[in-house]
Amino acid sequence: MKKILLTLTLLLTASTIFAQSGKKDGEFNASGVDELSIQIDAGMEISVTGTNSNTIKFEYDFDGNDEAYEHYFQNFNPEFDRSSGRARLIIDFPDQKKRRVNHRIKKHSLIISVPQNLALDLSSRYSEVTVTNIEKGVSIQNRSGEVKVIDVQQLVRINNQYGRIDVSNINGDIVLSNRSANVDVKNVVGRLEVDANYSKLNISKVDGEVFISNRSGTVNIFEIKGNLVTNGPYVEYEITNIEGDVEISNRNGKVVLDTARSLKITGDYTYLNASNILSTQGVYLEGRSANIVLENIGGPASITGQYLDMTLKNIDGPATIRNRSGKVNIDGLEEYLSMHGEYIPLDVRNFKGESVQIVNRSGSTVIEALNTLNLIDIESQYGKVELTMKKEFNGEVTIESKYGKVISDLTLTTQNISTSNNERLISGVAGNGSGRMIIKNRNGDIIIKQ
Repeated sequence: MKKILLTLTLLLTASTIFAQSGKKDGEFNASGVDELSIQIDAGMEISVTGTNSNTIKFEYDFDGNDEAYEHYFQNFNPEFDRSSGRARLIIDFPDQKKRRVNHRIKKHSLIISVPQNLALDLSSRYSEVTVTNIEKGVSIQNRSGEVKVIDVQQLVRINNQYGRIDVSNINGDIVLSNRSANVDVKNVVGRLEVDANYSKLNISKVDGEVFISNRSGTVNIFEIKGNLVTNGPYVEYEITNIEGDVEISNRNGKVVLDTARSLKITGDYTYLNASNILSTQGVYLEGRSANIVLENIGGPASITGQYLDMTLKNIDGPATIRNRSGKVNIDGLEEYLSMHGEYIPLDVRNFKGESVQIVNRSGSTVIEALNTLNLIDIESQYGKVELTMKKEFNGEVTIESKYGKVISDLTLTTQNISTSNNERLISGVAGNGSGRMIIKNRNGDIIIKQ
């Protein structure tokens, strides 16, 4: 019998947790109002929609236990005041008198319709906020909870912490501030500025410039007509179809980019895979240690690092590289190559430029040149130098080798050869051109083919 009574008691308790519910509604005359401020001092589901009416209407729906019903529903009494073209709608609840409260809430929602041709300023805490169809801009302050803004003209400003932000169909600039949440933005005619540390950002179809600050997280962004500038020490990026320039400041992360006008990136340990950089501004990169892949670059590639492994393919401009250690593979370079390194194996294929300048301490140097070379200046130690020229070289030649062989197809006139202490010096002139070839290697063979 005791077990039966206990079961009945539990059922009765569960059935009375949400014992009180109710609805309230009302309206205010908002004719001539240009700016509306809505202040709500409680967490709830808030929906604000712009309409063709000159009236502000609200519907409040509550379902909860007795204690919550008494505190919220019975004290729900909106205040409305206006002065000239400005108005305020204030929903305030009294402070808790008890030290311990036991609010259990099943439903706590407020639906508001306002004139669409005004500027809206909404502030709340711990609320789920949705705003749609406002013509003169929206500003929202919320502590935590999802904020959604759709179909707004002019400026959108949102400050929300620890809650998702979803913004779409905006004809104006956007300024967002958030922390530790998802941010989704799409279909924007205007400038976008996002400050959202520890967040995941999804941004698409923005006609203006985009500025992003994010300490750690991910950024997926595509179809941007303006420039993209981002700052995030520990952020991973996936970027596609940027009509403007891209500038990224990063410390440790991964960047995958497909199609932009130009790219400038700084990052200590940032892995980069970038393709289809369309303008003659090309790519500028400064890093410390990572893998770098560049393909189909419409201008120069300027790279400065310390321990970078590089793969460059189809570079329409020159390549300027300063790197301490790491593999460098280049296939299809249109203009000159300038590289300064210390421990770098270098492999260059399908080189179409006229000038090669290389200083390297250790590592093999292999170059295949398709066009006529006018300047070859290579200084290497502890590795072979192999130069293959598809067209004959014409000009002055100086070759210095120590502790290595010299194997050359060059035909030199007025050739001078001197040998001393395992060192060999060859000088002379090939053909009748004005080019210059200087190759020095200390511990490794020198091989020249043409």
